[in-house]
Amino acid sequence: MQITGLISSKCNFRNVSGVLPRLFWIACVFLGGGIAYGQEPGTLTGEAKGVVVAARSWDISAEVSNKISRLHFTTGQLVQKGDLLVEFDTAFKRFDVELAKTALAKAETNMASADEAFQRQEKLKQSSAASEVSYDAAKHAADNAQADHRAAVIRLEMAETILSAQKLYAPFDGQMSASKYRENANVSIDEGSEIATLVQLDPIHVQFKVPYDRVFARMSSGETEAEISASQFVVITMPDGTDYQHEGRLISGGYEIDTENGTQLVLVEFANPDRILRPGLKVTGKGFER
Repeated sequence: MQITGLISSKCNFRNVSGVLPRLFWIACVFLGGGIAYGQEPGTLTGEAKGVVVAARSWDISAEVSNKISRLHFTTGQLVQKGDLLVEFDTAFKRFDVELAKTALAKAETNMASADEAFQRQEKLKQSSAASEVSYDAAKHAADNAQADHRAAVIRLEMAETILSAQKLYAPFDGQMSASKYRENANVSIDEGSEIATLVQLDPIHVQFKVPYDRVFARMSSGETEAEISASQFVVITMPDGTDYQHEGRLISGGYEIDTENGTQLVLVEFANPDRILRPGLKVTGKGFER
């Protein structure tokens, strides 16, 4: 993919020790090989083809194997953070909680009884009326009762946590994929519990492929990351030729280089409050110097 742009005389920097901040050289790559120093604000410095990708996604999956009671979303539905998405059957999970509560009550009684017996043995030992064997046995029983009580507390916490996990809520605003299961279907975590995927649409990213060799021309400079990020912005043109209303900012570059094509991926983030940009949409990006 070719990127054209204006390259100023400032491109030929002397080598100095150290590496520029990551955002700086990403900006240099996207903007056609250099920052156009001295240009008027809004001067075009580079252009590239890109594709819209999700900024964030979340796989909706079951914590434990269970039956889906109800799905609260449809394919493509826009949801908000906190919306209920999936409900699982809770009958057996509620039984588990009640059984855990009963076991905890029994463990509390046993712990109190064992502690009382140990206190008696301790008093007898102080008056030399208790043998070392009986004292050790009482202490051992009290310690075991405390351990059993702690285990019962944990089992109740686990049962309550699993019960609460039978309702899944959206962790952020986004759009739903199609569900892989129907209501009343059994979901087994041994076979993969992914039910659907929630994709964040605002903000959203646009991915560009840019020539990596131009990085080496901009490896040394006195510019700071803050200065570079403040001076650069990206606009995109939609497939119908209209300009998207929000500016984008450079956020990261890929950690790999396509050695065959000599390119690297660059991500630019855009506000997308009206959900106009959707993953897969192909756009044209233009880099500008303010």
